[in-house]
Amino acid sequence: MNCEKRGNGHDRCAYALRCRLELGIQHLNTAVKLDPGLAEARVRLGIALATRGQLQEAEQHLSAAVKLNPDSAVIYNNLGLVIAEQSRFSEAIALYQKSLSLDDNASSTHYNAGLAYEELGQLQEAKSHYEAAIHLANGHLNAHARLQAMLNPPSRR
Repeated sequence: MNCEKRGNGHDRCAYALRCRLELGIQHLNTAVKLDPGLAEARVRLGIALATRGQLQEAEQHLSAAVKLNPDSAVIYNNLGLVIAEQSRFSEAIALYQKSLSLDDNASSTHYNAGLAYEELGQLQEAKSHYEAAIHLANGHLNAHARLQAMLNPPSRR
């Protein structure tokens, strides 16, 4: 990708972001090849690959990062996001639960767990996690919106 290409307004901004992502992935791949034990590089590479839609590769790097740093709640949460993005909600919930066992104060993990439970139709569990996210993040807007949508479903005519 030629990152010197010029454009206008939003197109140029979007193009620059894509270039930065591609360059970041190249650098992170190099770092991982030089030292496969760099958990942080694997996490960042996994997130970047997920952003690009390469979910299986992202999962591989995040799974490797979990093995390298099994006490990181953040890594389990990020791996859960990638798994949920593949509609594997039960597996994602197990990862969110592991993350919360390491850090029960992570509002984003509670929110993500709520989404996964909601996808599985386990609404009471979803509600509980949305409420925790709202409490921990002083009014987590996305969790509040999901909770409101659950409590006040649109009427069918």
